[in-house]
Amino acid sequence: MAAATVIGIPAGLALLYVTPSGVVTFGLGAFLIAYGGYCLIKKSLTATAERPLLHGRGWVLPFGFASGVLGSAYNMNGVPVVVYGTLRRWHPERFRGTLQAHFLISGVLVVAGHALGGLWSKESLILYGYSLPAILLAIALGSYFNKRIPAAKFDRYLYIIIMALGVLLLFPHSSSLSN
Repeated sequence: MAAATVIGIPAGLALLYVTPSGVVTFGLGAFLIAYGGYCLIKKSLTATAERPLLHGRGWVLPFGFASGVLGSAYNMNGVPVVVYGTLRRWHPERFRGTLQAHFLISGVLVVAGHALGGLWSKESLILYGYSLPAILLAIALGSYFNKRIPAAKFDRYLYIIIMALGVLLLFPHSSSLSN
């Protein structure tokens, strides 16, 4: 999986450079809707299956490649790995170990690819700094709600929010408010 991910990283960076931002944003929106929908139905999908839905080991290549592309284009490299592991019916220990190793390898390579690709700028680092309070607030709110909402409902609400964000990305936004 790691080798296919490494091949996918430059493809995701190229996607960012050659594809108009509106197309990339629309693709991300569609992806979020598909992922949220998948997460909502994955338990029933895997519960009805008597054995893993992906039998051949060859499936690791497209999922690994997709992880590289999505990681370098959208910083969502884990989604294909989670989908692959779910469809292969990995045990929790294998899931955890695979995700940790995968995130370490792909995360370092994606960050290096972004830096080498010129995606880091003074402005982007400043904007990131400005976003930190919102990120910290979101973490605190997530922890607060996670403790007060039963896990199954929390997950369901989270996936619905992910899908709603995806829907919002499907519609073009104007950069200025009209009077």
